[in-house]
Amino acid sequence: MRLTIPLTVLLTAAALTLTGCAPTSTGAAPTKTAASEIAETPTPTPTPTPTPERMTTEEAADYYLDTVCPQNRLIGDSNLALTDYDTTGNYGPIAGTAAKARDGAQAAALRLDDKNVLWPSDEIAEDIVKIRDDYFATISTYDAWSFATDFTAVENTTWPDRTEVKAAAQRVRARLGLAPDIVESCTGH
Repeated sequence: MRLTIPLTVLLTAAALTLTGCAPTSTGAAPTKTAASEIAETPTPTPTPTPTPERMTTEEAADYYLDTVCPQNRLIGDSNLALTDYDTTGNYGPIAGTAAKARDGAQAAALRLDDKNVLWPSDEIAEDIVKIRDDYFATISTYDAWSFATDFTAVENTTWPDRTEVKAAAQRVRARLGLAPDIVESCTGH
């Protein structure tokens, strides 16, 4: 039987042999190249991770108000829906405002949970954790309201004890130089 090798295969093999890409037939080890002929590739230097810096009191005050004020407004809307129910018997707005307050509580809690945000003092940071945890805890209550089909279901939901967080929020406000009034201090935030 005669073996037929296509011309293109023969030409490719010849080209590889001529350019030095084919294996050596002698089995000899490849020759070393002079160090001056090797182009050195620089080793990349890792970029250090930036270390977060503590916020100034002014920066912290803005960050705090930008976090809590939107939620305060959503809570106010939810409270208005409850008041509206008391006067008109219209249950409809309660579920919608509760869903918005639930989502707002989660957004505020996550902003306060950001590990890259360093508060001006450890005392403020400790109180921020209490406020953050309160937001996380109230999500379940607002969620129950958002799915309630009547006012009885709303009345039967429970709230976490808020005594400690109310004090923590006022301590944060005082330490950041903010007014205790949660409505007036939120103007512009």
